Amino acid sequence: MKEQNKKALQDYKEGIPVNLDTLQNARWGLIRKRDNLSKYSEEIGFIEYDENGHFKEIFKGIEGLKIGRSLILSPFTVSYTWQTTSITEILESEEGDNIRFKTENSNYTLIDFEQDEE
Repeated sequence: MKEQNKKALQDYKEGIPVNLDTLQNARWGLIRKRDNLSKYSEEIGFIEYDENGHFKEIFKGIEGLKIGRSLILSPFTVSYTWQTTSITEILESEEGDNIRFKTENSNYTLIDFEQDEE
């Protein structure tokens, strides 16, 4: 994990020390703003729903980020790590930056620990 990402995660958590050993092989970190809940994942996916609100398709990787879809953290089974409600707004998503977004009931920051790695 790049030093800048360690710092970004620690800064976001407002000085609360993070046990970086718990990240293990995680590429992604998800932090909920209201309570600093942190979840980590090797992969991410975005679930699209049909017009009746039922599962339609899953898009693996950051390319699946889109308003109306839910973020899901791996593993992509019935025992997934975390799933957000549908994304309602993407606040910040520039290349090289962490991604900030709103869902139906929370605000999140998604951190790519491998960004900018050679």
